[in-house]
Amino acid sequence: MSKKSIISLHSGQAGCQAGWEIWKLYCMEHNIDMDGTRNIDLETIGADIDNFQTFFYETSSGKYVPKCIFIDSEPSVMDALRASALGKLVHDVSLINGKQECRNVMGLAWNPSFCPQVHEQLPNAIRRMRECSDVLSGYMYFLSGCGGSGPGFTCKALQTIRNSEPKSINHSYVLLPSPTISLNPMEIYNAITYLGLIRYDNLYMNVNTIFDNEALYRQSIQLSGQENFVPTYQHLNQLISVSMSSATASIRWDGQLNVDMEDFQVNLVPYPTMHHVFHTYSPINNNEQTDRARVVDLTLQAFRPQAHCVSLNCLAQVQMWPEEEKNGTWQQPVWMGEHEENVAALQAEGKPFSDKHYQTSHAFIGCCLMYRGDVMPVKVNQAMRVLNSTYNPYFVSWVPNGFKVGINTPPVVHPENWVYRNTSRSLTGIVNSTVIMEKLKQMVRDYRLMTDRKGYDLWYENGFEKELVSACKNGLVDLIGQYEAAMSRKMAVQEMRIAMAQRPNPCPHF
Repeated sequence: MSKKSIISLHSGQAGCQAGWEIWKLYCMEHNIDMDGTRNIDLETIGADIDNFQTFFYETSSGKYVPKCIFIDSEPSVMDALRASALGKLVHDVSLINGKQECRNVMGLAWNPSFCPQVHEQLPNAIRRMRECSDVLSGYMYFLSGCGGSGPGFTCKALQTIRNSEPKSINHSYVLLPSPTISLNPMEIYNAITYLGLIRYDNLYMNVNTIFDNEALYRQSIQLSGQENFVPTYQHLNQLISVSMSSATASIRWDGQLNVDMEDFQVNLVPYPTMHHVFHTYSPINNNEQTDRARVVDLTLQAFRPQAHCVSLNCLAQVQMWPEEEKNGTWQQPVWMGEHEENVAALQAEGKPFSDKHYQTSHAFIGCCLMYRGDVMPVKVNQAMRVLNSTYNPYFVSWVPNGFKVGINTPPVVHPENWVYRNTSRSLTGIVNSTVIMEKLKQMVRDYRLMTDRKGYDLWYENGFEKELVSACKNGLVDLIGQYEAAMSRKMAVQEMRIAMAQRPNPCPHF
């Protein structure tokens, strides 16, 4: 029987180092040694022992090799991977590197003349990996949008794949700039250009999952349970790998309720441009991990800000922009005009009125809840009822209830040298919410601050043209307007489709 396959591409230093932790966890969960040998144990693996080949392929010698490609512009990171146990597991043709760093400028990694050896090897590496797959389900990309090699090579790989497979499914997992932590002055230009390019034509990304280091730092401290614990990048990569393991559990195991790669796109992305999602993970502290947490507790914890893998709060109210910024970018939000009607409706019902009735909360567009461990569907249904009664989540007008549930029996298991402890039950939520526009507002604000200080002229002039970066920023402004329109309770689906179809392309270069 043919098996579905997913090819992973790890770009840049952050993507490669996170990929090493991800594959280390995958191998441990499927009893694969670092030399590719698999120890089959039906008691721990279960009767269905072939679904793991979604991410691995079997060689003629009986070894199992990950379906992945590692790319970087400089040799140091790749040499470290070759010298590690990963070098014995992954074929050398899947480890591609250049001879010089791109200085955190995305435009240099995108330019074929900068690292010609990488751009020449990349299409052949993708083709070889595709030939090792029976039924290709899609591609996954891991990168940091703040760097240069990651977004540059990711967009180049995405363009190559789109030219040969126009209808392929592409999911990316990207680190974006944190609200208060900044590593280099070019990160905002790289992130905005990356988000702008993956929206149009042959660079379209189906689902874009967002992380940020600030939220991962907070989660790492909570889950470690140690006093004065200082997380490193390795600990943050381990958190990403745990989140990825839970998100792909239904692909690698047969469960009571399964969610495939296509289901994420169908249930989470209503319109092509609204493809930005983020993860949540619970239990959120060490005490909950040592005990057997209830399903309802896991579900409620997943919607708290402490559980989010990005510095956002999906249940928060909309943060209005200052008057000068709002007038200089987009029009007054649609829902602000409904204030008088809301007051009249409350008075007609005989209910008291207060200011909180016209403070609009962010709306959910879609949400997948991936449970792992000994979780029963009846307990999940009870947890959904408690969730609705406790938080009363507000969904957009065309989605009355957008919860998609996946249940898989194998629990999350951490390697022995990790600081995080194992837990019998866990929950990873994949959320698409209009709260993402708060992250986009932060990036647009940072872009304006850098532009006022001539940041582009100082550090980024050898990258993309300034007009292209500005057009990508305008694309984010346009996307924020689309999220604001989606929050209107009155806007019907057909009206929104017409409004979005009439919007001009803010990025004319693609």
